[in-house]
Amino acid sequence: MAWYDRRTVFHLGAPAESVFATMIDPREFLAGWPRVGDVERLVDGDQDGVGAVHRGSIRSVLPFTLTWSMTTVRTERPELIEWEARGDLEGHGLWRMLPTDDGTEVRFRWQVSTTRRWMNVLAPVAHRALEWSHDRAMHDGARALARYLDAPLSGFRTA
Repeated sequence: MAWYDRRTVFHLGAPAESVFATMIDPREFLAGWPRVGDVERLVDGDQDGVGAVHRGSIRSVLPFTLTWSMTTVRTERPELIEWEARGDLEGHGLWRMLPTDDGTEVRFRWQVSTTRRWMNVLAPVAHRALEWSHDRAMHDGARALARYLDAPLSGFRTA
């Protein structure tokens, strides 16, 4: 399996609690994310969202669609949400919402491996294209989250 470790950072002009409250339910914040299909909750979590399982899909900028399920494994209100991913991508994602004087610095680390055979076969030559596709999706998602929260977006970067 091909391994990816991507980091995304951006700033939203909204309080960390508002960002956290929106992101704790992926159905809510992914609804405005370009190319994301319907996200459904399969399992309810506890009062902090831990144990919730969601399933969805995303059409890549490249010509393919990924399907996944995410289990919320840890939360620390209002600063941290951690997911375990299963499906076409397996691994975990960690969101951090760090309060700033004028909003929230949002950091996301996505450490996953691909499970589809064709993606693993093509990984040696397509690795950069797949990273570019992820980074583009994250930028689209950050803009969608900013629109949803009616907050300015700045400082977007990926690595």
